[in-house]
Amino acid sequence: MNLRTHFETAYKRLREVEDTSLDSTDERVLTMVAEGLEHARACERLIKELSIFSTNEELEDINPGDLKYLLVPYIHAELIELQVDEQHRLNHLRAAKVLLERFLDSLANVGLIREAEATELQGAGPPVPPTAKRELKIARIKAERAVRAEMEAAAAKLERARGRSGDAEDDRDVDELERDHAQHWLHVAKFGAADSLASIATELPMLEEVEKRRREDPQFGREEPRPPPDLNAPARPLDAFHIPHHTNRDAYDRVMEQVHTGRIPGMHTIELDDWMQQEAQRVTQEQLHQQEAAALRAAAEERKQGEPQTALEEAEELAERAKAMSFDEFKDANARGSGNMHKGDDHVMSAPAPEPPALFGSLAPLGS
Repeated sequence: MNLRTHFETAYKRLREVEDTSLDSTDERVLTMVAEGLEHARACERLIKELSIFSTNEELEDINPGDLKYLLVPYIHAELIELQVDEQHRLNHLRAAKVLLERFLDSLANVGLIREAEATELQGAGPPVPPTAKRELKIARIKAERAVRAEMEAAAAKLERARGRSGDAEDDRDVDELERDHAQHWLHVAKFGAADSLASIATELPMLEEVEKRRREDPQFGREEPRPPPDLNAPARPLDAFHIPHHTNRDAYDRVMEQVHTGRIPGMHTIELDDWMQQEAQRVTQEQLHQQEAAALRAAAEERKQGEPQTALEEAEELAERAKAMSFDEFKDANARGSGNMHKGDDHVMSAPAPEPPALFGSLAPLGS
């Protein structure tokens, strides 16, 4: 079997596993992964034996039909990650990481991407702030979709060109289209390699920590199987327990009375009936204020229609109104009895209610 057949079969198995709806532990999926790995290893061996690539080659120096073989390390790494083997998961991730980094380095070596981009895709660049990380990810997804669309368009053109190929000029067109398609394919794969490396960077440290603890303690993370229950064993008797009783009955009765009545020394409480009475008074006061305000507005309208009011009368009316409003606000903010929170304590004397603050102070007559 030649290199091209091995490559196409390995890539086909990878696509089948990625597109399947079967569980990753299904026997058919595991068989496809094993077959793909076998062909990917054969590709690695044949590329090395046939010296398909050299270290000093540029992108334009590589045969258009051989460009796609740069994908072999990427396909190999993706198939390794799809293996389901918990005991060897750490080794699989390390091998996949080496192959993916080698793939990105090869793209930089042939000049398809810059070395700085390869370093960034490998996650080895400078740390990115969390605010810019999301924008970078969105930009990468958009770029991948655009390149994938261009790759599919190039593949369609290549298929049409191969159908009408017959002379030397058509062959040159096929070579150019094949090179263009392979380059877009490699660009799509670089984004997949970056995503896989990011996933490995998250999982690998956890597995390395588990491996370190297992070296220190071979039984770490390994639960011994529990023996099945013996159904013929005699039942275990229940342990007796004792509920302690209060020795100080007076203290217990006093606490229970406080719980049921809600009257706790040192805590300001109010009866439900008193609260409802205060609430009714507050609602009544609000209605009176609204009625007085309406009457004042009506009187003002009538006064506007009658004789003009003198400046002294207006000032006196404003002062009286301000004083009444200030006192009403003071009563609303300080309910009756709220200042006597220590009622019943002999050492606390009730203080007289403070005078309500004046809003405008004393108004002197305008003529003085």
